[in-house]
Amino acid sequence: MVDMVDEKIANNIRLALGLLSLVFIICRIPYFSDGFVYDEPHYLSNVEVINQWGLGSEFIKNLKGPAGPLHAYLHYFIYPLTQGDVFYTRIINVLLGSGIVFFLYKILSLSQQGKGKLAMLLFSIPMTFSAFGIAHTEVPAMFFYTLFLWVTFYIYKQNKRSLLLILLASVFMSLAITGRQPYLVCLGGLLPFCWASYKNEKFPTAYIMIGILSLLMPLYLFYTWGGIAPVIGRSIVTKDLVSPFHFILSLGYAAVVMLLLAPDFFLRLTKKQLLIYIISLPICIGICVAGDFSFIVMYTTVKAILPASLLPFAGNVMAAALMVVGIYFIHSLLARCTERPNDHWLHGVCIAAFLLLLTNMMVTHIFSTRYIFQAAPLFIIIASYFSENSWRDLSLNTAGVALGMLSFLMYE
Repeated sequence: MVDMVDEKIANNIRLALGLLSLVFIICRIPYFSDGFVYDEPHYLSNVEVINQWGLGSEFIKNLKGPAGPLHAYLHYFIYPLTQGDVFYTRIINVLLGSGIVFFLYKILSLSQQGKGKLAMLLFSIPMTFSAFGIAHTEVPAMFFYTLFLWVTFYIYKQNKRSLLLILLASVFMSLAITGRQPYLVCLGGLLPFCWASYKNEKFPTAYIMIGILSLLMPLYLFYTWGGIAPVIGRSIVTKDLVSPFHFILSLGYAAVVMLLLAPDFFLRLTKKQLLIYIISLPICIGICVAGDFSFIVMYTTVKAILPASLLPFAGNVMAAALMVVGIYFIHSLLARCTERPNDHWLHGVCIAAFLLLLTNMMVTHIFSTRYIFQAAPLFIIIASYFSENSWRDLSLNTAGVALGMLSFLMYE
């Protein structure tokens, strides 16, 4: 029996965790690095590319990196405010991240009464801290994707189909795709299920229009590039044809995220099912050793703890564990959707999340938890169905925040 907590107390704990996380990120940024790190200087250099080529097609053709131009345009237009300063440039993601939390609050408040404050669970996803604290490309795209979710859900929930709402949803989705192209697949995940919820033939027209209009801006980019990624970054993205292992890892990370957010999402296994999962672990370890599949979760932290000689085998074990829990994630996702046959919104969100995770198969040069984080708004919406006001859930929510803080502190 899970010990329950008063709803007001539980919401206040989550609110406190969220506010503490925001303060932590803001306070950590000035001490993280004296200069830009990782992909920051590469993507921020696109501001100079705009200065050289202008805002039009020549800039788009010469865009650096595999991500779209949204990040570059954003930092170009706010440069008079940031002046390229490390702190002020990074703080933009904190502000956009706060906007993501706000609009998730609006979505959850509209979908499930009293669930709005679960938007603060975003900080229980450990990747949130580095995403908000470093000027990478995911957060601007995610901000507009969350706006798209908000407007689309309003249309779905309120049976509204005004031209203004259709245009807003389309513009927000276009901007999200021009920031991170994987959001393109979410059109196929969400809109058909929203469409399926209406027996009145007039309403699906709204979703058809959103789908078509959302593609206009991305299609211009793809035409200019001659593909779905900028020419300069395409060789990185398509180093190999596909990487199924990256997809498997993404499923494993999705399972870990959902455990931290809402453990009741996971299906209760029968003894026979549990035995099958237990037996599958050593088999997966053998597959990973034979196939040289290795991945270390929180590499910097693990490297500081384990001797170098154990790191390869630790990577095999962690990769195998992620395989097993990834299968469990899909098993639970299907079961939870089947339990709610008439909840088309949940079905659409689940399929959109799955398709976003599937796009990791196409990024063959590297696996990064940043790519799983792109599905964070969808994870929060799914979690809102299964989150409980219990000490168990709150403990896991707190553990997610602690892991995020630790990982951000350990960044080199």
